[in-house]
Amino acid sequence: MERVEGRDAQGPEGDSRLMARFYACSETAFDTLSERWWPRLFAFFRKLGFSNEDAEDLVMDSLVKLYATKERQSFDTSQQLAPFLFTIARNLAIAFWRRQLGPSIVPLNDCVHLPSQEEKPEPDLVSDLLDCVWKLPETELTYVALCGRHGLGELSHGEIAQMLGKWAPQITLISKRALSTLRHCMTLKGYR
Repeated sequence: MERVEGRDAQGPEGDSRLMARFYACSETAFDTLSERWWPRLFAFFRKLGFSNEDAEDLVMDSLVKLYATKERQSFDTSQQLAPFLFTIARNLAIAFWRRQLGPSIVPLNDCVHLPSQEEKPEPDLVSDLLDCVWKLPETELTYVALCGRHGLGELSHGEIAQMLGKWAPQITLISKRALSTLRHCMTLKGYR
């Protein structure tokens, strides 16, 4: 029984075979792949919320990156093309969002009153705050630890996202959850 390439098997020739032909210098094979994958990539970017114009640009960028693999022949033609191509597309979407968002500075200075050098915090306050910090879920605790290690507001959400392997918008949510959880915990301990 012959192996079927799953979603890659379309028309008379599967995607992997077309990639093998493209690597062997057949430009028509790449044209066929481009025509085949354009609608799927476009739908993928539209589902992610990109405008028609941005989605078209990202599809084109994805296909250009696929074309660039020819020089290194970095695609294993025994594998399916879909995961390879959608990884390229996903990475381009993330890069696009990062360019659009830019760095967002951690807004903790505006939300938390930190005692000055003249104000000595009460020992109970420090121990209660530490108790609340240690009750945070792991991701939020890591976020607070990074802010504490590097100083409040010194790291952007983009930099923290890279350290934690997440997206900058996720870090914004993590920071809001951490702050809300800490406020709630401290309120339960009698602080305002």
